[in-house]
Amino acid sequence: MYLPAMSSDFRVAHADTQLTLTYPHIAGTASSLLGVIQFGTGAVFGTLVGHLLDGTIWPVAALMGAGGVLCFVAHRVLAPGRTQARPSGQR
Repeated sequence: MYLPAMSSDFRVAHADTQLTLTYPHIAGTASSLLGVIQFGTGAVFGTLVGHLLDGTIWPVAALMGAGGVLCFVAHRVLAPGRTQARPSGQR
């Protein structure tokens, strides 16, 4: 669990950069929206962990796995057929 949690710093920075490169005309709005989504999901998952915590690590691990599955499903639904980021400058 340590490696996925620590690697999120790299993933979040790359996601924010790709978001601002994809939508340069609304980069500030896009970055703000990403921040709101991050804080909102953190609050929801943090609350769920607090309610489900039973003295073991399983609630945390289960919700981390569920978050990964939700991200995968959201990517497949919201960006079907797009598996790689486009090079900058292409739309």
